[in-house]
Amino acid sequence: QLQLQQALEQITSISTILSDVQLYYQEQVKQMKGSVEESADLSELQNLREQQEKTEEERKSLEKQLFQANTSITQLREEVKQFKETYNRKDETKDVVA
Repeated sequence: QLQLQQALEQITSISTILSDVQLYYQEQVKQMKGSVEESADLSELQNLREQQEKTEEERKSLEKQLFQANTSITQLREEVKQFKETYNRKDETKDVVA
């Protein structure tokens, strides 16, 4: 049962961290887009575009990581479900034997 609790805590922690990271990069993209619209300096505009491209690449990488983490979460949830079913079956068996 300790394993179940730890797995659930890991799932929650991973989900929270990934959501925070995703929100952070969404905000970064918004800020860069806002800066691009206000910038009249072509050199600054080019720098911002490069930063935006890097941020977009990072976002894509994070989306890939998020997908992988969600896959892990799904697998962990399935393991938790199986642990619970096994645990419940053992409890039912004990009740029948007792």
